[in-house]
Amino acid sequence: MELKNIHNRKDFLKINEVFGATGGGVGSNDGFASTGKLKGALFIDAGNIWMTHKDATQPGADFELNRFVGEMAIGAGVGFRFDFSFFVLRLDAAVKVRDPQNPANQRWVINDIHPNTINLNLGIGYPF
Repeated sequence: MELKNIHNRKDFLKINEVFGATGGGVGSNDGFASTGKLKGALFIDAGNIWMTHKDATQPGADFELNRFVGEMAIGAGVGFRFDFSFFVLRLDAAVKVRDPQNPANQRWVINDIHPNTINLNLGIGYPF
């Protein structure tokens, strides 16, 4: 199977078996006041990636319906969009709000925000 010939779900699942991971997520992006080509955005994203098969070297990394909500990561941020009509340049600052790799009672990390926890991202085009 060649990657360029993916036309149906069956071919996608073959690729998924090769890479061994699946993911899911949701996001919301809302614009605010702008001047000319400069626009602002507030956003929140949630999601995660799970293994498609159980792996003894990575316990708990497989997807299970009864625990996936508790394994969701959440991030939020603010950004600027420079709209040049033929492309959009994004500059975002984001922080973790919920980190599923922490122990269950320490996953909400919004109270632990400081300059070292801010992620800066530069992108071309809209995020979704």
